[in-house]
Amino acid sequence: MSVLPADKKQNLQASQALWVKFREADCGMYYSLTGGTMDILEGVGCELSMTAQRVQSVEWFAQNGAEDVEESAEQDAW
Repeated sequence: MSVLPADKKQNLQASQALWVKFREADCGMYYSLTGGTMDILEGVGCELSMTAQRVQSVEWFAQNGAEDVEESAEQDAW
């Protein structure tokens, strides 16, 4: 995140905090879905899957944010 401008970094941090709440709510139901022992594995699996998808999204944001910074620096140099 250090390559993102301050405003984009704040937006990403805010969206991440909301995403964590969403993940907890969405995957939370799996932890007590049937009352069986597999519920824990289902809940963890949900969190793992959602987190892997989120990592890809955050990496995309970081790369695109870095491109914006590089483009701005190039334009400022001209």
